[in-house]
Amino acid sequence: MRRFDGDGRWAAVLSAAVLCLGGGAARADVIEAGGRAHQGTFEGLAGNRIRFRASDGTLLTLERTQMRAMTIDPPREVRLIRHGASEPVTVTLTGYGGGSFEFEQAGASRTVLAMRVESIEPRPAPGPGEAGNGRPDGVPPLDVTPLEARRDLTAAQTAALNRYRAARRAFDAFAAESSEMVSAMNGLTGARREKALDALRLRKNEEQPLKRELERSTAALRAAVPEPWDRASPLMDVKGDGDGNDDAAD
Repeated sequence: MRRFDGDGRWAAVLSAAVLCLGGGAARADVIEAGGRAHQGTFEGLAGNRIRFRASDGTLLTLERTQMRAMTIDPPREVRLIRHGASEPVTVTLTGYGGGSFEFEQAGASRTVLAMRVESIEPRPAPGPGEAGNGRPDGVPPLDVTPLEARRDLTAAQTAALNRYRAARRAFDAFAAESSEMVSAMNGLTGARREKALDALRLRKNEEQPLKRELERSTAALRAAVPEPWDRASPLMDVKGDGDGNDDAAD
């Protein structure tokens, strides 16, 4: 979904930046502004001001219009507030390009024009004692106990319920295992601790497909069974062009 120049210059810059991070094994956000690519961590947007912490610890404060492109690696959950919206929504930020921020929500890719965004606040990055010890804000558990007792579900509804339960179990088991790894790591020092940290970082990549399946199965169950679920406000609340992108002008 990225919208880069046809000459592929940004793709080349990004590839070089990732390789510089350690042969592609390390992960970092990358932002291009002022003709330069900066590695580090996106810390948020308020109004038209972007906060980006460079890998050397320097805090960069940029006007949104100075940013040409951005990749969030790995994608990160954020609280998004759009102009005119009364409540924030929790979505997964994947990047920025072509004047739009790019998100994932319930397994679908979305874009929101930057001019329509009031603020973006990332979830705090997990610290040494926090990685993998909780559920993502964007995938709250559904109480399916009443459904499990029903005998009038159709075959499609039963399949959606079973898919959700399997995805929930898989994700929760993965999170529990990560928590055990964190606890073990807290008792380590030196090179052994660094090795354990590297393993936890790799697990963040492995978590993504489990999370996407949980998001998709959650959306499928909500659609299949007309129950009064506690739905979050939809990200796309204005008319778009029908492809899931919010590209229409006000």
